[in-house]
Amino acid sequence: MAVLAFNTFAGGEIMLDTLVNTYCESSLLHTSRLHKVSGFFPAGTEVWMKRDDELGFGIGGAKTRKYASLIAHIKKTGYEMVVIEGGFNSNNVLGLVSQLQSFDIPFVVATPAQHGPLMGNALYTQQMLAANLWVEIAQTKGMPAKYYEEKLACTKLFVVKEGAAQIESVPGLLSLAAELAQQMEMMPQLPEYLYIDAGTGITAMALLMGLQLLRIETKVVITLIAGNEREFNALFEKIINRFNRQFNMTISMESMNYSLVFPPSAKSFGSVNSTMVGVWKDIIQELKMPIDLTYTAKHFAAVRTHIASHKPQLALVVNCGSWLAARNHQHLLV
Repeated sequence: MAVLAFNTFAGGEIMLDTLVNTYCESSLLHTSRLHKVSGFFPAGTEVWMKRDDELGFGIGGAKTRKYASLIAHIKKTGYEMVVIEGGFNSNNVLGLVSQLQSFDIPFVVATPAQHGPLMGNALYTQQMLAANLWVEIAQTKGMPAKYYEEKLACTKLFVVKEGAAQIESVPGLLSLAAELAQQMEMMPQLPEYLYIDAGTGITAMALLMGLQLLRIETKVVITLIAGNEREFNALFEKIINRFNRQFNMTISMESMNYSLVFPPSAKSFGSVNSTMVGVWKDIIQELKMPIDLTYTAKHFAAVRTHIASHKPQLALVVNCGSWLAARNHQHLLV
């Protein structure tokens, strides 16, 4: 095994490799590239980007990593039914419907009624669902497992929460830190800041956990696309406690060097305004990459603001959002 740069803890690398290889569906494990970018971000800072947006075309983004361990868990346990919670426009719902079908795993989608126009993700999700594959619920955050057991007359079922923000997703997501440890060797030095965004936050949490296992000490800045600091830290503590018990680890939040920031505009989850639409267009034109409006555009805008304020020499931006959700807003590009 190669000796990693930046004083990476080799024992941590072995632990990560073991977790990923043991608890993941190997056919769903893929590597994304790391490369230098120019444009959009402030001059004077060398910016590199981890391109998880290119993973798993047809699904896209860090969800591919989540599914690697989530589906492995479902297959191993042998549940009779999987319930996917989320809205019709959800990337996670659309991606999991396709993935579970390909593994011949029975599922239903539990979502509030669709009131908006059928466009983008909602159109594709609706086309793939037969009437008996959809359960309407009143709460956007989902229901207790007992509700589905009674409604579906099934006691051996597994609920995928909104955004798959649960412990079963963590082993797959740890592959991000493992890849970065290897790929950062091509960078001139350890980045002063590592940027990642957070919807449910599970991907950012797993990255922090992986970096701690590897003893990679860099400052992590997390753009909160949804929720607030209290909610993020509460879920993080819950995930860490569960992870430590399940895998006999001693991960600790207290020693993690991270900060939470918000988008500079349209801060409410899912909100869009003319300022952010302008930023979205600028990013697409300057960086020559397709991105979505409600996640990645806000993340990149927050990163640009942070870089302008802190002026690091070297920064690494994790682009973990799927650009396929851009089709929900493509009419705004005309």
